[in-house]
This record gives sequence, C-alpha cells and structure tokens, in this order.
Amino acid sequence: MKTLAETLVFVKKAHKGVVDKGGEPYWKHPAEVMSKLSDKAPMEVLQAALLHDVIEDTVFTAQDLLDEGFSKRTVEIVEQLSRPRALPYLTWIKTMAMNGDKDVIAIKLKDIEHNTDERRAENLSENDSVWWRKRVEHIYKPAVAILMDALKK
Repeated sequence: MKTLAETLVFVKKAHKGVVDKGGEPYWKHPAEVMSKLSDKAPMEVLQAALLHDVIEDTVFTAQDLLDEGFSKRTVEIVEQLSRPRALPYLTWIKTMAMNGDKDVIAIKLKDIEHNTDERRAENLSENDSVWWRKRVEHIYKPAVAILMDALKK
C-alpha cells in the first residue's frame, strides 16, 4: 500500500500547474480535506481524501489509480466522490447519501467544509466572490443537510 507521502506526490503530479480561484496550488485543497479527517481514519480513507478530485478533475482514471498501486477500496471511494458531469450536484449528493457509505460521506463533508471556509474566499475577485457566496447558500448548505441526515440513519 502506498504511503500518504507517496499519495501526496501523486496528487501533486495529477494537479500540476492547476490553481484554485484564490491562486493557491490546487493540491493544497485535497491535503486540507485529508487533514480534517480523524487521525484514526483508515489509511485507505486518508488516501481517498487526498485523491478525491483526481478522477473528476484530471486525466487519470480509476484504472490508472489501481495501476498506481492504490487499493480497490480507495479507488471505490474516489469513484463515489467523482461527480458525473451530466448529473446535477444535489442529485449526486442525494445518490451519495442513499448509498450510505460513511467514509464517502465523511470525506465529502470535509471537502464542503474546506470549500466553504471564509479564508478561501478572501482572495477571490468580486465576481468569483458573488459566485462563491451563492454556491455556499444554494448548493453547499443543502448538501451538508442531506449528508448529515444520511449519517443519522
């Protein structure tokens, strides 16, 4: 099994040259998401948190991750965290909630927590700031409610 350090090297390679809307190297986002998880989380879950945007946002596929040596469980989690482009966000969140995989839900909640962190909005342009605030209110807040409800079941 790959170490977290090896996983981070892969994530940096996968997101090389990509920056977020605030100008930060994109790889820092998945690293933050992983850091928000419990220290007691299984290695496969921590790796999936680091890899959570790789399939959705890069050229790498699930098979590529398996070929890189990531476990089937890690890749399975990353696949569930990868939104199909044609699927509306909240529909995808509802599907995730119905599937009930607590590891997937935990990572997604930490992803949303980082995406809604006010500090990330500080360097946004005025247009991006308006977009971000609307997204928090109309997308992320309902998503958190759906996912938190799923954890109660």
